[in-house]
Amino acid sequence: MARYKRIAPSDPRRKALLAKIHIAKKDLGLDELIYRDCIQAISRGRTTTAAELGLRELEDLVRHFKALGWHEGPSHAQKHKKALIRQIKTRAKAYLGSNWEARLKGLQRRILSVDRLEWAHPAELKRLLAVMKSIGQQEAARSVT
Repeated sequence: MARYKRIAPSDPRRKALLAKIHIAKKDLGLDELIYRDCIQAISRGRTTTAAELGLRELEDLVRHFKALGWHEGPSHAQKHKKALIRQIKTRAKAYLGSNWEARLKGLQRRILSVDRLEWAHPAELKRLLAVMKSIGQQEAARSVT
């Protein structure tokens, strides 16, 4: 009799744990060999793939990754990206004037080639912010003269 409890592949707890494991692997920057060694250690040599782990083993692997320094929640890069999007949206009215929503949509499509700011890379968002600032300065200079 096996020491681990197999759960159905469709079990939402299993799916959530597998997702956490793969996110943790990416966030921790684990290469394939180290990742598979972790799984093998947790399963006591039974397997090297997370899909074959039981519920308790999946939970143990998540705890192991947390001990290595991984934490659940948005990464620093995701928080930075959200902050850039907030900056763009709050400064758009000042930089782009009264028709700022339509102008922002046009700039975003032309500069970023995306329909949503969330789909852009942070470096592109910084570029959009710089272009918006430049437009605001040019229009302010025109209104003075």
